[in-house]
Amino acid sequence: MNYPYAIGNIKAIESRIFDKNKFSKLIRVEKNDFLKTLKELGYASSVNSDHLEDYIQAELVALKQYFDEISPDKHLTDLFFMANDATNIKIMFKKRIFGLDQIDVYTQTGSIQPELLETAILNQDYSLLSKDIQTLLLGIEKQIDGLSNARLISSIIDNAIYDFIFSQIGFSQARALRRYFQAVIDTTNVMSWLRCRLLEWDINEFEVMFINHGLIPKTVFWESFTMSEETSPRAFMEYYDEKIMKALKTYFEKPELNQIERLFDLLVLELMKEERNESFSIGPIIYYYLQKISEAKNIRMIYASTYFNPSDLLDY
Repeated sequence: MNYPYAIGNIKAIESRIFDKNKFSKLIRVEKNDFLKTLKELGYASSVNSDHLEDYIQAELVALKQYFDEISPDKHLTDLFFMANDATNIKIMFKKRIFGLDQIDVYTQTGSIQPELLETAILNQDYSLLSKDIQTLLLGIEKQIDGLSNARLISSIIDNAIYDFIFSQIGFSQARALRRYFQAVIDTTNVMSWLRCRLLEWDINEFEVMFINHGLIPKTVFWESFTMSEETSPRAFMEYYDEKIMKALKTYFEKPELNQIERLFDLLVLELMKEERNESFSIGPIIYYYLQKISEAKNIRMIYASTYFNPSDLLDY
């Protein structure tokens, strides 16, 4: 299967993603009819459950399976979903290190089956995994050996995963993939920087959480730590058409973490929207995935809110 065929396939089903009309119906419906209405609108229609998350996970698992079927380059789509593997890998290493037996809820939308990861990490038996993944996980084992700082362990795992992803990314069809991951890393680093400021942590705490491979260098964050709250957003002026700077200014004027997270979600969406019509790259696949993730976030927000403001919806 080639890219034009796969992208044409996606375009044919894109209209099924929830639009403002469908969200309006969900906003108006009573909570006890919410899940029923969700199914009637075509979302995870085969699921029978009293829990919203079961519907969302079923929809996203089906999406991953769909991509596995249509992807012209499964190597690239697997790299894309490795960011979800990072969540499972962190949970499993912490489960083993700290004895957290109660943690057993894994995402099913990674590139590696959670059962194989469990065998590898919890039992330290890596034989069922590919050589590349064995090397990745054994490298993590060495780096976290003897550590008890949960934040440091998470950061080491994140950086190891992204080191692996960027080592595998090429320079032609994978350009969109690189842009996507750089934007995700940069917005994640800015959120870590913001939380450090709010908690009055010093730069050493931020260093622990910093993820490599973004466009914004560590020196920019160092500089921003010496600036006042009012002037610090200017440190990010040169990046992403000033959108990060503007989002931070908005936050400092009205401190709401969920709103700045929404602005960063929109930044990534807008960036990848530029790739949606590239017929010979993974860009349209990434953008469709982000639409489905945004759809799920909107559904969660509506369900959790007593009085929902439609302007809070992620617009895609």
